[in-house]
Amino acid sequence: MSTTLVARGALYNYTNTGSAIAAGGVVVLVSGSSGFCGIAVDAIAATTGTGVLNIGGPDMCVHQLKKHTGEAFTDAQLLYWDATNSRLTGNSTGNTRIGRSFGTYASAAATAQVILNQF
Repeated sequence: MSTTLVARGALYNYTNTGSAIAAGGVVVLVSGSSGFCGIAVDAIAATTGTGVLNIGGPDMCVHQLKKHTGEAFTDAQLLYWDATNSRLTGNSTGNTRIGRSFGTYASAAATAQVILNQF
């Protein structure tokens, strides 16, 4: 079970076509600044593995994820997933929109809570 989950939202059945995904791993479903991400509820096997992603939805879905240290986040700020470094960032360039900050975080903070897919 994902250890990043703070509050559960909608679920999505997903068939993996790439590398294995750990529970709590971020899955980019649509990339780019208007993208869409899900977070694996349980581990999903490589190539043909199937599993469930937490994708937000009408019920608030909050996950605590690693963030870019050196960046402060304000409450409700749009956040993006930096897939190269596996962390949240406020920088949209080359990253995928993941949701909004759930709280305020100092630049030194190592993690932040994100309301998944709330735009």
